[in-house]
Amino acid sequence: MWPRRGQRKSLCQTIILNLPNRFLDALPSAPSGKRTVYHDTVTPGLELRVTATGTKTFVLRRRVRGKGAERVTLGRYPDITPTQARALADEYRPKMVAGRSVNAERRAAQSRAVTLKTAYMAYIAARTTLKPNTRDIYARVMNRHLKDWQRKPIPTITWDMVRRRHKSCRMFRLRLQTRRCAFYVPC
Repeated sequence: MWPRRGQRKSLCQTIILNLPNRFLDALPSAPSGKRTVYHDTVTPGLELRVTATGTKTFVLRRRVRGKGAERVTLGRYPDITPTQARALADEYRPKMVAGRSVNAERRAAQSRAVTLKTAYMAYIAARTTLKPNTRDIYARVMNRHLKDWQRKPIPTITWDMVRRRHKSCRMFRLRLQTRRCAFYVPC
C-alpha cells in the first residue's frame, strides 16, 4: 500500500508560482540535502529547481510518448531568463510529445562533434602518467598513419575502416623492416 500524503519523505518541495525575474533573485536556497521545485503557471512542465547551494536551474519535465517522463535541463538562472526558458520549453515540448527524446538528440549531436584529433588531445591531457616515449609513439601514429582521419567525427569511423587501416600499417611496418634488413644482409 502507498504511504499517505503526510507520511511521504520527499527530497523536494513543490511550490506553484509564476516566475518573474525579481522573484527569482530573491529565492532562498533549499534546505540542506533537499531541492525546492517551483512550477511555472504559464508554461506547463517548466520548473525551476533550487538546490541547497543556491543554484537555480530551469528544467522541462514532460512525458515522452512511448517512453517514461524525461527531464530536460534548459539552463541556469541568470544565464537564461524565464522568458527564454519558456521559449525553449515551447520548442522542445512538441518533440517530446511526438516521441523524440531531446536528451538523446543532444547526446548524439555532441558525439558527432568530437573528432579523432579532439579525442586524442583529451586523452593525452587526461593521461598525465604516460611516459614520454609512449607519448612520442602515439604522436607518430597520429601523424603518420591517422593524419587523414584527424578531422573525422568519431561515429563515422567504422570497425571495417579500422581493420583496413591496421592492415595497411602492418604492411608499412613489414616494408620498413625489409628495407632495414637489406642493409645488414651481405650480398
